[in-house]
Amino acid sequence: MTYCMNSVKRSPKGHSYTLSQMKGNLALILKKLNLKAPAKFSTSDLQILHWSLLSGLSFDEMTEESQKIINQIIPEHKNELSKSFSSSIMSEFDVPFIDEVNIFKNRLQKIGNNYEELRKFIDRSSTSKTSTETPWSKMSDNIYARFITEGSFGDIGFIQVKVLPETGRIINSLGPTKYRFEITSLVANPNNSDIQPLSFTPLIGMTGVIGTNQITTDPRAAALLVALSLAIRPLQWDDFLSLDNLLKNVRDLNVQNEFEKGWKVLQEEHNDLEKPLKEAGVISGKDKKYSNKKDKIREYRKPGGVNQLDKDFEKMPGKQSRAQDGTETKELSDGTMIIKRPTGSKNGPTLEIQPSKSDPRYPSNGIRIKVRYP
Repeated sequence: MTYCMNSVKRSPKGHSYTLSQMKGNLALILKKLNLKAPAKFSTSDLQILHWSLLSGLSFDEMTEESQKIINQIIPEHKNELSKSFSSSIMSEFDVPFIDEVNIFKNRLQKIGNNYEELRKFIDRSSTSKTSTETPWSKMSDNIYARFITEGSFGDIGFIQVKVLPETGRIINSLGPTKYRFEITSLVANPNNSDIQPLSFTPLIGMTGVIGTNQITTDPRAAALLVALSLAIRPLQWDDFLSLDNLLKNVRDLNVQNEFEKGWKVLQEEHNDLEKPLKEAGVISGKDKKYSNKKDKIREYRKPGGVNQLDKDFEKMPGKQSRAQDGTETKELSDGTMIIKRPTGSKNGPTLEIQPSKSDPRYPSNGIRIKVRYP
């Protein structure tokens, strides 16, 4: 997702940019906003805050929505934003900025926190250049990157990264070399004084999936995003399920194929986790699952109530213990926990199996097998 860094200049579709690191007074603030805020606030409200910051507005001059974002995401920077400092921004930031600061102030006073109205002032017509002409930008000694887009600000684009082999003496290591590459600290330079620069937020990152409806109109980006959610370790099933909900109406075959890969992985994790129950004879292949495949919890139901729960719990191996609240558990040799819950669930007595938090077979929390005894 891209944000424009100027509230007046053009943001044409398909322009060719070069990449560099953000510098200047606002670089750290923008980086933190791009990294942390999109998981909690709409991209439209964040864009208005970007415009306000880069136009030199003080905290008191911003909208209530912008002030709320600052208070929640970057409260440590509130004091330095207490007064307008547009002149220092323009002199120290290494990208072009607005000269007519009062233009945006006047618009904000008249229109308020209305993104759809504010964006109408920016020319987004297509450029004569195409994004396929975009050159690679050198980010470090052996890392190059480029930003490919067919859209303008607020649209989805692709940052391609190329890592060249290191030259000279290489010290042997136990694993592959890892490189740090921070998308939120980058700026896309238009290399044209009439066009504004852009900054970025990854659609999936440390704060989870950014739920933007624009991804539903870009099947290529959607498929890549689903594939990325499965490649991240530890795998976060909450993010994957959020994507499934977001993209449930997308009929693109590539997107559907990536989701099927995910459901297969989830099924395999459940199959591994329930093996002790099958080996002890608590469940069998004939028992019906009452949960769907798109759930972190696989559920079975058996008749017999608390009496059957007690019998099945006794069948399970492992070291038995009792918590202060009376909950009985058994721990298997690999750290898997068997928990007997005779009460406390609206679905009846329950036998639950949880993987060990350190078990590499289950990299995400929340995977469970539950046998209900209604």
